[in-house]
Amino acid sequence: MRKNLNILITGPESSGKSTLAKQLAVYLNAKLIPEFSREYLNKIGRKYESFDLIKITEKQQLIHKENTKLSVPCIFDTGALCTEIWWEDKFPTLNVPQIIVDTVKEIKYDVIFLCKPDIDWVYDPFRENPNDRDRLFDIYKSKLDTLKKNFTVVEGDREVRLKTVLSSVRKFVFEDKSAVKVS
Repeated sequence: MRKNLNILITGPESSGKSTLAKQLAVYLNAKLIPEFSREYLNKIGRKYESFDLIKITEKQQLIHKENTKLSVPCIFDTGALCTEIWWEDKFPTLNVPQIIVDTVKEIKYDVIFLCKPDIDWVYDPFRENPNDRDRLFDIYKSKLDTLKKNFTVVEGDREVRLKTVLSSVRKFVFEDKSAVKVS
């Protein structure tokens, strides 16, 4: 397996991203890079504002640069694409700042998985969209297509999702096709 493999798990809220990222990190013995926006929102202790998304993006850039230099596979739980869609959804009258647009275009991943929101929505204080996750999923898919990113849609229960991801990882990045046994 490539040692500097960078995998992005993305998609709308409560679509299984964090669960899948954790499972994959354990299975591949990879470094898990948790969702930074959640950490940031926890620390500010107030309702977020548009400038907070710029700060989140700046930190996402730094986190990505620090971790893509490692000689271990890294699993990124969300990324700048989430921030861009978040901005467009929550601040539709404001143009997306260039730093966010550029970060989405510039950050490269070896493999991208887009989680479909076909699982139950689970409340947590940072989630805001229980009824329009399908609309947001379509936006993610459209943006990834427009950016000409190679991605795989992940759906179904946990077991099916993990099998899909492992099969895709094996297909696209493992030099030894038998390196990962999907059971």
